Amino acid sequence: MKHPVAMPFIHSRGSSAPGAIDPGESPPPGGSRDRQTLPRHSRRISFSRTVLVWAILAGLPLAPAFGEASPPLLEEIILEGLRKTREAVVLQEIPLERGDPLTARTLTDLEEILLDTGIFSEVTLTTRPAPGEPSPATAAPSGTDPARVDLVITLREKVTLVPIPFFATDGSAATGGLILLESNLLGLNKQLITVAIAGTEGFNGILIYTDPSIAGSNWFGSLTTGMMETEEDHRLPDDTRLRDYTLREQHLSGRLGYRFTRDIRAGAGLRLTDRDISSFRGRKNTQPPEEGLFVVPSVFLDYNATRPRGVLRLGPKASLEASLVTGENHSGDIDDLGWETSAKAELALPLLPSRGGRLRLLLSGGIGDMPLGEQAEVSARDGYRTLPYQKTVADEWAGTAIFAEVPLLNRSWGAFVLSHYWEAGTFDASGHSRQYFAGPGGGFRVYLREVAIPAMGFDVAANLVDPDVVFSFTIGAQM
Repeated sequence: MKHPVAMPFIHSRGSSAPGAIDPGESPPPGGSRDRQTLPRHSRRISFSRTVLVWAILAGLPLAPAFGEASPPLLEEIILEGLRKTREAVVLQEIPLERGDPLTARTLTDLEEILLDTGIFSEVTLTTRPAPGEPSPATAAPSGTDPARVDLVITLREKVTLVPIPFFATDGSAATGGLILLESNLLGLNKQLITVAIAGTEGFNGILIYTDPSIAGSNWFGSLTTGMMETEEDHRLPDDTRLRDYTLREQHLSGRLGYRFTRDIRAGAGLRLTDRDISSFRGRKNTQPPEEGLFVVPSVFLDYNATRPRGVLRLGPKASLEASLVTGENHSGDIDDLGWETSAKAELALPLLPSRGGRLRLLLSGGIGDMPLGEQAEVSARDGYRTLPYQKTVADEWAGTAIFAEVPLLNRSWGAFVLSHYWEAGTFDASGHSRQYFAGPGGGFRVYLREVAIPAMGFDVAANLVDPDVVFSFTIGAQM
């Protein structure tokens, strides 16, 4: 005989924390505390609780008894609210099949998976008895067949095609332009991004196509092409200029990878770069970057077990990447082979659970022997914000940082997040001795739930080793 089952309910707005399972109200306890007046069914409950306590203390395995409900089994998945996204795109993300039990953990994981696609701002999960199943929703007694239910998924899609104004400044230089973002191309969860920016230091145009699931498989990939003409300026932590020059560059790159699990993926990439240098000025014995055509193959391994909690994410993640470079200069000579390996590890823990804040610990570093034009840009990113904004390149670098991030405002449209951090590290490259940096910083981020990237960011940091203050303000780009 089949019995009705509790109807779980989960509701999430934006990337908000998953709601709780509501198994229905329990019946009010009967009788008083006087054993002389306890009804017979109350005495049975009291005896069951006593046995349960002794079983726990004795380490005995417990069967589903004492009125414990069996989870309902999935019959059908029903999608509601889709306007653009194709149903097949959503269904391929759902790791459930007919007959699977729908536990609270299963529904919470499913909600996070759908939010992680980046195309939904709100996910609501409900169940209802499948056709032919009894109602109302009450827990099935032990020893009976679990009920079968339909899972109803109501989705609210983000704004997918949106022009995003871009502006960035560090107080001395400014750049502005437009980012045209299509985050759900043809309703297939493919991304197409066009970037056109210009400013006091030149112009840059980029076209990016990303496919997180090629032909519905675990394979993913991306293609990027672009061209730029910019005024490059490299500086030390105390803001001393190392070199500056005009860079003209065209590049084409691609990546192909495989997602082994929800959290682990790996792949390889290849980048072609044609580079010209002019107007070079630098310190004594400083050489200009190499010119010519460069080929850079790379491999990468990513682990990301973070989960959405409000507009932020909690949990661990790590990455490892290695690359080689070779090339042919304008004279037709083959340049020496260069190499580089980098790694990053991060852990985000709850800081103020009532407000959705987090405490984030970060370790990152790299080592290599790259030609100057291929050295890693390490400034203007987490863990290295006390360095001159977008003006630091390195062959070897290491840094650590701790962040406290708290949403001060959390509304249906988005959130205002305040950030404070301390960081310290070192880097080295050709043309100068090893440099050190350390100090505090702070800033804020404004997130919009209806688009895929932060809408605004501000940072100010102080380097205490070589006293200097670094400022940056950005609208319309990932910080």
